Amino acid sequence: MDLQFFKEVVLTISMGAWILAAIRQYPFRFRWYFIGLAASDPINKLLQYIYSNYQIPYVSDYVYLTILVIVYISVDRADKIKSSRIFNLLILAISVAIQIFSGNLVITLTVVHVVIFFRVFLLATMFMVETRKINLFFYLISFYELTLIINFLRLINVAEFAEFIYYSVFTFQVILAGLFAVFTEASKRMQINMNIPEEPTPNI
Repeated sequence: MDLQFFKEVVLTISMGAWILAAIRQYPFRFRWYFIGLAASDPINKLLQYIYSNYQIPYVSDYVYLTILVIVYISVDRADKIKSSRIFNLLILAISVAIQIFSGNLVITLTVVHVVIFFRVFLLATMFMVETRKINLFFYLISFYELTLIINFLRLINVAEFAEFIYYSVFTFQVILAGLFAVFTEASKRMQINMNIPEEPTPNI
């Protein structure tokens, strides 16, 4: 089997998994987060096709930036404690400044996804404190964000095992997409009860 054909098949399976995940998560508060993730690869493939066949300027950077804004805002809206407008404007300003002065989309993506990683992790911690339960769904999103960050760092600083890192990260991402296509934040199997029964007070 041709290697390029195999890669296309695997990518198609991945896109299908993320589309199913977006459909599954649509009734819940992270809907736009998953819609953004599901849309990124198909849109990029479509732009590549248009660029290669019709010589229309390749604008994938702008598409990724638009999707990044949607993903970031979706996480902001999912957070019970809303971030201040100043904080959001600061993140946006830093991202735009990095893009303008470095011209490197990967660095911009890395910075914003680091922020998203910590915000989702904070959301998971808040949920644990408020409900005395661990919701594995939030940690799965955090882990997915971590795989994105690792992949971006690979692109910024090409490592000796860059190809191995890429395929390892890609495999984990497909597995996570499958989990997101099945489980939601409301799934009982995603929640671990931390309530510890109190010991009876000894009679004196």
